[in-house]
Order: sequence, then C-alpha cells, then structure tokens
Amino acid sequence: MKTKDGKPKEIIKDVRVIIDCVELRCETPSLPADQKQLYSAYYNNNTYKLLLGCTPNGYICFSSAFWSGSVSDNNIVKKSGFLEYLLPGDAVIADKGFGIRGDLALKGCKLHIPPKLKGKTLKPRASTKARRISNARIRIERAIRRLKTFRILARVQQLT
Repeated sequence: MKTKDGKPKEIIKDVRVIIDCVELRCETPSLPADQKQLYSAYYNNNTYKLLLGCTPNGYICFSSAFWSGSVSDNNIVKKSGFLEYLLPGDAVIADKGFGIRGDLALKGCKLHIPPKLKGKTLKPRASTKARRISNARIRIERAIRRLKTFRILARVQQLT
C-alpha cells in the first residue's frame, strides 16, 4: 500500500518480523507419557507447535522445529534460536500472550503487542498504534492459513 504522496505505507518503522505460534493437531500417541507431553489445554487435543515469523510484506522468514503442544510460546521463542537472528534496533510484533519483552530488551530490540483492554477505551494515539499492530498481525495469520490450507506441513515431522 502507498500513501497519497507515493511513498510505501509504514506499518511501524522498525519492525523486522511478526511472530506467532501455530498448533497442528496430531494423532493421539499410545503411551500415556507421550500423550501428556503433546496435550494442549488450549485445543483440548494432542498437538505439535512451531514458531513462525514473517516479514512485514508477508513472507515467511523463520520457522522453528516442531515442539510438543504442552510447551509455552515463550519457551519456544527462547529455545528455538529465533532471538539470535535479531539485531539491535529491530522490533518484533507479537500477540498479547508473548511475554518476551525482557529477552528482546537484552538484544536491544523492541516488542510491539496490542494493548490489553478490560473495559477501558484507548486514547486516539494509542488507538492508532493498536490498529497498526493489528493490521500487521494479519500478515502472520494469513501465512498460517496458507500453511494449513495448502497442507504444507502434512508430512511426518520429527519432534525436538
């Protein structure tokens, strides 16, 4: 998209990557220990998880290995090697559930997440920023939908 003066429309200036975790349902393992490891309370099912990152243009630029469904999104970000690709001054857009602000600060990076609203209304400036973040997050949601629609991850995967 472009603005009226022909320049590209900026989502947020310093954004390097937009991240989210994807959960994919899998068959129930026969061993109870494996069932416990793969069980996701969010989906009430056995799942694998992976961390995806996409550029502000919508191209997938990072994919972690598969993790069991019981692992938190924050742990996947910390242990997947994602943080090693960031440079000081970069910014990451994530969902509200990602509590990685401190880890990013150690790398000299910023985290943009939508504000948590509990019966509050936003001031106009905060509302504009929240809208820009939400519009940017659509790109990762579309990338996830493409992975699922085109069954890109349908073959047998190794669990880390």
